[in-house]
Amino acid sequence: MSSQSGEGKFGCFVTLVLLVVFGFVCFQTIPVFLDKLDLEDQLERIVSEAGSRGWEADVVRTQVVDLLKNKEFETTPEDLQVMRTVGRGGDFRINVNYWRSVNFVGYVYTFRFRAEVKSFVGRL
Repeated sequence: MSSQSGEGKFGCFVTLVLLVVFGFVCFQTIPVFLDKLDLEDQLERIVSEAGSRGWEADVVRTQVVDLLKNKEFETTPEDLQVMRTVGRGGDFRINVNYWRSVNFVGYVYTFRFRAEVKSFVGRL
């Protein structure tokens, strides 16, 4: 006669629930971090091109704002700084604080990031 009382089935159910929750969290968060990496690569491209071609700071700011909107990140004008240094060819620096909120079924978490990129010195 068997003396099992169902503990194995309950443990399997708990493990399955934990795996589903983990999968859901990964499904919601991994795209945010992939977009963050792509955004930082695009920021480096923009600032390097701006430094080498001598763009104005307003043009760079517009491109950064468009890129942030395209990647579904949010920022404020105070959190986006585009600076052009004088001397040594005039390089660009971009400092931006940006974020994206993710809804986890009733709980909203805001991922906050900071990027600092600098163009190389000189012109093409």
